[in-house]
Amino acid sequence: MKWCCSAFEGWYSQAGHRGVGMLAGKSSEGDPEFFIQFRAIEDGEELTVGLPNAILIQTQLGIRYCPWCGRELEQWYRDYLSELDRPELKT
Repeated sequence: MKWCCSAFEGWYSQAGHRGVGMLAGKSSEGDPEFFIQFRAIEDGEELTVGLPNAILIQTQLGIRYCPWCGRELEQWYRDYLSELDRPELKT
């Protein structure tokens, strides 16, 4: 597979870890989907901080274009969606 840019490839490898990561794959209906994911803690860790209010420990934002190189993601990765899909990391 050829990545659209090295930044997308690097952030894709960070999904599931604390911080920012990229997700690519298919929705439950089989449609292409791409997300920037933000995590406050590592995947599988429990939040042990006692806070008076609930906090969001993971969220993701759907995108259509690569934030770094501007390529249309659905067109660029259409042949690799099954290979890129990691449903266990989605919120």
